[in-house]
Amino acid sequence: MKHTYSERITELDGIRGFCTLLVVVSHYVHLVAVQSTSPTVRSLGAPLDALMGVMDVFFALSGFLIGGILLDVRESPNYFKTFYLRRILRIFPLFYIVFLAFVATRLAAFAFNATSLQWLITRPVGLLAGQDALWLGSYAVYAQNFAMAWTGDYGSYWMAPTWSLAVEEQFYLLLPLVIRFTPPRHLAKLIVVCIVAAPLMRCGIALSGRSNPVLQYVLTPLRFDSLGIGVLTAMLWRNEAAWARIQKFKWAIMLVMAVCFVILFGVYSRKLNLPKPALIPMFYFSQAVFYAGALWLALGFRDGWLAKFLRIKVFGKVGEFSYGLYLMHVPMLGLLHALVFRAAPSIDSIGGIAVTVTAAILAMLLAKASWEWLERPLLRRGKQFTY
Repeated sequence: MKHTYSERITELDGIRGFCTLLVVVSHYVHLVAVQSTSPTVRSLGAPLDALMGVMDVFFALSGFLIGGILLDVRESPNYFKTFYLRRILRIFPLFYIVFLAFVATRLAAFAFNATSLQWLITRPVGLLAGQDALWLGSYAVYAQNFAMAWTGDYGSYWMAPTWSLAVEEQFYLLLPLVIRFTPPRHLAKLIVVCIVAAPLMRCGIALSGRSNPVLQYVLTPLRFDSLGIGVLTAMLWRNEAAWARIQKFKWAIMLVMAVCFVILFGVYSRKLNLPKPALIPMFYFSQAVFYAGALWLALGFRDGWLAKFLRIKVFGKVGEFSYGLYLMHVPMLGLLHALVFRAAPSIDSIGGIAVTVTAAILAMLLAKASWEWLERPLLRRGKQFTY
């Protein structure tokens, strides 16, 4: 059977939902715990840092889904117009609502000297400076990952998760051109070059001495391995003979994933000691390959345990409103703690844990409402633009 972009794959909704929940847990527990004054809380939360590695799943998934759409419609006369209109309707409205809410909160905190919001908006509430213009301008044009790389800082916690949206938007600008104008016989080779180039660029930047951990994490070219593996997977998935051969080598996929897991465990546990120029490229590339392997297992072995796990209904339901949950879970956490305790989020007490759990529930309810009343109607509107 020839696969196309119109085919609904339940497991992919499950991946999106499950990994978004992991991101929420990471931010609500790890991010808060490592700032705790309690050594016990810090030690319990520290290992959850590894959960943020699931961002590579989102990039591989975007490469697979968006690359697949573009591969299927590359000859369409409405190729660029339809693709960009649909992406704009899907991504822009909710993002700019969240961004404008951030700006309004920032101004309100300044006007009323609301110091309880300082954790959420990062900069001192009694100060407006030129750097605010840098950040606000970058958010407005999806260039916040460049601002983060330049400053070595993630900026406001409210908007910090949007670095990945900037990466994807920049990817969406580039990929349609690549697929449209690269001859089909050379496209796979070009994608492989991009996949290999990402760790090499990380290594070169690390050797230059001008690197910082944030830069290595958020710049789009340094994420080409995850994104590129997703596009390459879309190409293989559409080639019946190639995909059939891949399905014969489940053991090889699992072996590669096992090797990557050992490397990642060594890095996260700080047991793998290598010079940074070698460690950084190996770490991110291993992460990209590990999570791409999970995508291959979910797609290629629909009767396997992973695919069955990802078909659990709750993951698919969360996957529907995962975009809104991703954007709104950190603002909800900071606002609720500021409202109840007039302080930064904390899980050092029963009360703090209760408010944190409540914030998660409210964020999911708000994201669900956003999906039903804003995002899904706009998706229907986008489908009126045809290829």
